[in-house]
Amino acid sequence: ISYTAEILKVDKENDMVLLKTSIVDNELNVIELAAAEPTQGDIVYSVGNPLGVFRTISRGILSNHKEGFYFSDNTTTYGNSGGALYNADCELIGIPSNVLGYELEEGFVPESGLGMSIDLLRIKEFLQGEM
Repeated sequence: ISYTAEILKVDKENDMVLLKTSIVDNELNVIELAAAEPTQGDIVYSVGNPLGVFRTISRGILSNHKEGFYFSDNTTTYGNSGGALYNADCELIGIPSNVLGYELEEGFVPESGLGMSIDLLRIKEFLQGEM
């Protein structure tokens, strides 16, 4: 199945895009934005399609919040970026964007156990047109 989409807004710095699709409302589930920012120690869930593995979910805790990003210890791998970071109430709190890792002679190793997600405030600012 494929759908058409129109680009409404782009934030290249944070790698976010807002699309308007041809999908009829009843074909999608609505993701609610959380009303409040999560706090350090909160349980978080990362949902995505890392490395082409369809519909994965991992659970962790919010380790830190700094400079517009959440850091969490749940598994965030390549391909998970652009997915969703949820709180325990299934509300969107972030968008996974980066995996922290380290360099070896063989290349980058994304196995640090710490993922970065764009925080809720940046998402709300983007959607409200303040970015």
